[in-house]
Amino acid sequence: MRPTPWRTFWTVYPLLAVLPVLGLVLAYQWEARTFEQSVARRETLAVTAEANAVREDLNRVTVDTLVLTDQNELRHYLETGDPVWLDAMAEEYKALARHARVYDQVRYLDETGMEKVRVNLTPDGPVQVPADQLQDKRDRYYVREGLTLASGRIYVSPLDLNMERGNVEHPFKPMLRFITPVFDAAGRRRGLIVINYLAEVLLTRVETAGQGTRGRPMMMNSAGTFFIAADTRDLWGGLLPDRPARGLPDVCPTAWAAMQAAPRGQLRTPKGLFTFETVTPSFSGPSTGEGTNLSTAPLSWIVATQVPETLLARHEAAMATRNGATGFVLLVLLGVGTRAVLVVLDQRRRHRLHLEHLARTDALTGLANRLTFEERLDHEYERCERHDRRFAIVYIDLDGFKAINDNHGHVMGDHVLQDVAQALRGSCRAVDTPARHGGDEFVVLLTEIPSVETALRTAEKLRERISALRWGTLAVGASVGVAVYPDHATSLGALVRLADAAMYQSKLDGKNRVSVAHPGRGSEPDSPPPSAPLDFEYQGPGAAATPSAADSPEHP
Repeated sequence: MRPTPWRTFWTVYPLLAVLPVLGLVLAYQWEARTFEQSVARRETLAVTAEANAVREDLNRVTVDTLVLTDQNELRHYLETGDPVWLDAMAEEYKALARHARVYDQVRYLDETGMEKVRVNLTPDGPVQVPADQLQDKRDRYYVREGLTLASGRIYVSPLDLNMERGNVEHPFKPMLRFITPVFDAAGRRRGLIVINYLAEVLLTRVETAGQGTRGRPMMMNSAGTFFIAADTRDLWGGLLPDRPARGLPDVCPTAWAAMQAAPRGQLRTPKGLFTFETVTPSFSGPSTGEGTNLSTAPLSWIVATQVPETLLARHEAAMATRNGATGFVLLVLLGVGTRAVLVVLDQRRRHRLHLEHLARTDALTGLANRLTFEERLDHEYERCERHDRRFAIVYIDLDGFKAINDNHGHVMGDHVLQDVAQALRGSCRAVDTPARHGGDEFVVLLTEIPSVETALRTAEKLRERISALRWGTLAVGASVGVAVYPDHATSLGALVRLADAAMYQSKLDGKNRVSVAHPGRGSEPDSPPPSAPLDFEYQGPGAAATPSAADSPEHP
């Protein structure tokens, strides 16, 4: 293996050696910038995953809510008023809650706000609430909002903690309510579908999506109230009597101002690196909102991550210390390291070229393999078709090779194949492509052929070179078939079959000879090798080529 050229080394090394201090400074700056870019990229991906988790969950619940408005049992109830259909609706609600496992309640309320069907999710599974325990919800804000919606629209309540008898339920149960109106066939408003979604699942998904990076996941509403925070004391600020309303505007006003100014972004503050995205779910014709006046305050949350400044500063300090400590050693080892890297890169390049060569050549003979031949054949076919040129395919099958291989061993057989390959290589022009087709079969692509006769003369020369080879008292012959484009066929598949059929014709006519394809035979797709002589013009030693109709002067 030749040594790696020194020119590259003597170009790179002096620059590094003359300005070692500058090199170290630039290295530190590059490493610091690369680290920050890597952290920023990872945090952006994490925040995108958090936002997608929110959208996916909301869209899934939205779809389930809208589907319930087209429930057959509901339609039957609206048409007949028969309460039997309410129990059937409850069974559907229980099935939905059982499979989703995230719906605390699934309800149908009539146009007055009275619950007609309610299914609660309990530790033992979904349970239908008895009719005498159903409640009038007309005074609830989400019922009032839902009864103002048009058909096919969705209202999503603010994310808050579930209340029981006026107090926050413990353990905390974050809740979202999805409401959509129900209309009968006549277009009259007949009530609401309400799904209470256990938002703890959504919050867990957001936290999971934000894991695996240096940042801490966060989620806030449009007022900055934390639903997910690094400090649990900041969670649900203002929603709990024992916790002050402490949100991101109080923790980091600079980051909060940036979040209000753009829907997504990234900035570094004295508190660390903040990456954020505002999630405003867009449903098909929804009316969503947050706050009291939901029609003017669109539902929006902010998902974010925070990489603490202490972590960033600690890593940057470690980089500076490491670069300073290795500065002196770098001056000594710089030449060795540069040389080693150049050697490895050069070896890898040469190894890759070697592998590419092995993939495109026959390992035994060194000729082009079948894949390479077919690629060049396709290219030559397209070129000749475009420029009205000729090329020829020459199929060669060795006569007597099997006896040598069987009687004298595979080593002798390999030697024969290698010598035949050398003979083909020495008899072909640089623009031709000799290849091993498989076993004792070879094929040659002859380019820029002026006539069929030229192709036949070349094929005869190849046959003679092969027949002249000797291995002691051993010899082989060659049955050769020739097909020329466009004289014998204008499609590549037909031309290949004609050349193969011509080779078989040589076998049938006594072997060790050249046969030219007849354009009217052997061109059927998937035709087997001929079992009886076909109408081929035989071209043997000393015989003149018989031109086909395509070679006559009258042929256009």
